[in-house]
Formats: sequence, structure tokens, C-alpha cells
Amino acid sequence: MSDQPPFEARFRAAVERHQSGDLEGAEAAYLALLAERRDHAPLWSNFGILRRTQGHALAASAIQRRAVQLGGGAGARRNLLNALVSAHRIAAPFDLDLIDPAGELAPEELGPEWRARTLSELGRNRRALRWYREAHEAGTLNPTLVTEYAIANLRAGRFREGWALYGSRWNAKQLSKPSIPAPEWQGEPLAGRRLLVAGEQGLGDMIYLARFLPLALAAGAGEVSVIVRRPLAPLFESYGVCAAVHARGELATLDPGSFDTWCNAFDLAAHLWPEDDTPPPPLVPRPDADARAHAAQALAGTEGLFRIGVVWGTSPTSTFAERKSCASSGSFRSRRSRGCSLSA
Repeated sequence: MSDQPPFEARFRAAVERHQSGDLEGAEAAYLALLAERRDHAPLWSNFGILRRTQGHALAASAIQRRAVQLGGGAGARRNLLNALVSAHRIAAPFDLDLIDPAGELAPEELGPEWRARTLSELGRNRRALRWYREAHEAGTLNPTLVTEYAIANLRAGRFREGWALYGSRWNAKQLSKPSIPAPEWQGEPLAGRRLLVAGEQGLGDMIYLARFLPLALAAGAGEVSVIVRRPLAPLFESYGVCAAVHARGELATLDPGSFDTWCNAFDLAAHLWPEDDTPPPPLVPRPDADARAHAAQALAGTEGLFRIGVVWGTSPTSTFAERKSCASSGSFRSRRSRGCSLSA
């Protein structure tokens, strides 16, 4: 008689390893269990989640399909949909209202958040908004999905709605606010107060958001200062808008008496977006910027060379890397298991 624990006890132990982040141990346990039982749908589905987490989306799709075939239910179907999205294997012409996007999923079993995610992955942002809105009103969107809803609005040209929702990025636990010893500006009248704008995210984001600095002055700020990554400091100085430009590493040494309130850079867009829903024009460097650039090129020995910079992709650790990077940049595909239904 074997002293080995019952199958279900060993399965629960494997799930606990998976949930704790011990992917290598969970993989070994799942494979051992599969060698013993080939008809256990939750086991197949969890193994598929593991494979997707490891970046093997095609394998995960095949494994989740097996879980569905074994009667895994709505959880396995949703996991299959996630795997297919990650593997870019959902056909573009599909309509979730009329047909099954994967060939086996029943559309009525897919909640609005799943429909929204899939349509957004396919670039059909305006159609995705209906389902995002329905799920948001029903309270079924977690902070990460609310942020996806915001991005879908922005991509669809619904800027006011998008920026208003984008505050959810802090609750999605991908970003953390800086610690600044002053009240955070929430959009109330500035009434002459000195505003410090804290840069966030990428270089391209900050170059885009620079256009809101004059709007802060027009809205009543006594003066505006910024904190940016060091390579951007000369550019922001050349705009001639900021009372002071600080490099990010100087945050700890800032004089608290030099500003009255502060906000994160993307919140400028939420608080100052124009009434006509048209993006404000970009800032132009001051007239001597060209001369300064030529002088820098001369020092570097690159004067006369014409160079074009392309923002190819966002940080590969970002949850939204697939949405913010060029499609042909395979190295930026996210390996996170967003929205998976782990079975216990």
C-alpha cells in the first residue's frame, strides 16, 4: 500500500507552490501529476497558466484547449482566451457578439471585461469601449483593467475620458508616487501657488507632457518647476517655461520652500486638458537650441550627421508593453499572466 498522499492533496500542494511563485517546483509537480492523471481539467488549466507565465503562449494555448475539451468550464475558457491573445492567434475579423473567437468558446460565457480586452488587443478600441464601460459600471474591472480602459479611450481619441480614468495607474501597482513634502495638487485653483511637476515613466512621455506646462501657468500657477531624467534637463531648460529644472536624482535635496504644491506629470493632462478635447501644441525649444545642439555635436565629433530617433518600445517590464510598443518588436511582449483563473 502506497504512503503517497491522495492525488487531490498533491494537486493542492502544487497549486500552493504556483501561487507562492515557485514556478520550477510547480512545473515539476504538475508534470508528475499529469503523468498519473490525463483527464483532470483544472490540472491542465493551471499548467497552461504556468506555461503562459513562462512566456510560452502557443504551448499554453494548446494546453488550455485540452482543459476546455475536458470540461474545464468558464475559467478554462477564459484562460484559453488569454493564451490565444498572448500568442496573437485570434483572427482579426471576428465579432464577439456573433461568433466564438477561438473556435470553441461560448460567447455568452465571456464577461464584458474579456470582450473588452480582446477587442482592445486587436486594435478595435472604439468597439472595446462599450464592454469596458459595461464592466466598469458593474464594478468588475480591477485597477489594471481600469488602466487598460483609460488607454483604450486615449487610443480611440476620447481624451477627456481617458485622462480622467488614468489615475488608476497608481492602484495597478506598476508605479509608485514619489515622496514629496508638500500637498499634492488635485486640480483645484492654483491661485499663484508654485507648482512642482514630477516626471514619470519614459522620456517620450515627458517630451509629450511638456506642452501642459504653459497651461499650468495660464491656469494660475505662480511658477512651474519640473523634475525630469537627467538627459531631458537641457531640453526642458530650452523651453524657457520652467522656473527650475531638476534632475530626478536631486529629489532628496530639493528645498521644500521652493514650491507650494506638486503633481505627477500625467495628472497635468487630466487637470488641464482643453475644453475642445484637442491636444495642445508641443513646446518648441528656444531660438538658441540649434546652436547649442551643433556645439554639442562638434564636441562629440558628430557634427553634420543627420540622425533620426524612433521610440520603438516601452519598458519590457510594463504590464502595458504590448499596447505601447511597435508590433514587430517581439522582445517587448509581456509575459505576465493577467486575468488568469488559477484552479485549486
